[in-house]
Amino acid sequence: ISAGSAILKAIVKTLVFCCCLCVAVVGYAANESKRLCVYDFLGKSGVLSAHMLNFKVAMAKYYNIELYTYKSAVLLRQDFDNKRCDMMYTWGLDVGNYNALTGSFEALGMLKQTNTALKLARAVMAEPKWLQGPKAQVLGIYPVGNVYFITNNKQIDRIDALIDTPIGVLDDEVLQALAKHIGAKPVLGDLPSLVSNFKSGKTPVTAATALTAEAFFTPGSYYLLPDALFNISMQLLVHNKATSLAFNKAALDWSLANMAYLARQNAASTRRLPANVWLQLDKSNQLKHDKIMRDIRLSMRKSGYYHPQLLKLAKSLRCNGGQTHYDCLLADE
Repeated sequence: ISAGSAILKAIVKTLVFCCCLCVAVVGYAANESKRLCVYDFLGKSGVLSAHMLNFKVAMAKYYNIELYTYKSAVLLRQDFDNKRCDMMYTWGLDVGNYNALTGSFEALGMLKQTNTALKLARAVMAEPKWLQGPKAQVLGIYPVGNVYFITNNKQIDRIDALIDTPIGVLDDEVLQALAKHIGAKPVLGDLPSLVSNFKSGKTPVTAATALTAEAFFTPGSYYLLPDALFNISMQLLVHNKATSLAFNKAALDWSLANMAYLARQNAASTRRLPANVWLQLDKSNQLKHDKIMRDIRLSMRKSGYYHPQLLKLAKSLRCNGGQTHYDCLLADE
């Protein structure tokens, strides 16, 4: 009996030791810090920061996530590239160097309905191979809403009225390609400089979502061309091997459950815009716009800038249900 008691005590001690070790390991993981660098044009008080604050709270059992907010997407990318950030939350326009497929989410004219953009994001996030890049993994795609041309001149009510017109565009290839294609003069800059140039009259046209229009411009000082250029997203990336597999899975699950957060915020901003800011666009000009953006989209796909798999998937969703958009009958996308 005494030998049996000794063995039992030894087993109990072993189990207690293992339990304490597990608790210690879990406690360590929860206290380990990871840096998430967040782009938000309004700073810490903005809706983009609020989105990632919710993420930080939800992921607290895995890591102590430290949020660092940037008003410059360029500086954010530099810090992510230099490994000063474990994770990065930024515009989809900035993702192409890390993931060619999700970096094509903002392809010109590809998506003009946020509901379709949400379906596309969900389909992409369901395929792990599409999220993995050579240096980083995408943990979330969050559609925001449509980007429109915004102008201080009511006479600029169609794309071909932009010939020789200075247009404020971000330093990316998408809007630069459009500006050059239509004969406009692209003026490059980050968001603060685009806003400043527009307000000063240096560039009578720039591009904006409802969120940015509401945040930076006074009603009565601008008009919006109602034809969307593209549907923009925010995306969350992590350096490969910077976080655990369990965290990555939990982050992706959270993203799927919360992917419509920004779309709801942008929709609310859209509803608050005065009705008289929207210019009218007739059907002939609408078709002309669609063809221009499609030509540029296919050209950029051919050059390797856009990923053909994403364009094909987006078209299948865009044309699902018998939509009559003219390009649904064409087979070259």
